[in-house]
Amino acid sequence: MTATVMPAYHRYHIETRLTPDLVPHPPRFRVRVKKHRLLAMALKEVLAHRGNLRVALSRPCVYGVYSRPVGGLAPREELCVGCLRCTVEHPEVVQILPHPD
Repeated sequence: MTATVMPAYHRYHIETRLTPDLVPHPPRFRVRVKKHRLLAMALKEVLAHRGNLRVALSRPCVYGVYSRPVGGLAPREELCVGCLRCTVEHPEVVQILPHPD
């Protein structure tokens, strides 16, 4: 006669699912644009490039921070990674600051 040995504990599994965030994460960086200087710079570039708007209105961000139709007037802070390319190219127009939180 053989005795069945019952384990001392029983393993269990809890099902998990992905859920959306209740509140979106704050952006890591604040993008500060001096709008009057940006408009003056854009106008100067339109004149320098003889009306070629595609070249004149292109902005220096590869991450799409200035990719809205209004460009740098309403930057997308959630896309900024803090590379500071825009600040290096146009320090009189753009400042990138760490988020205070």
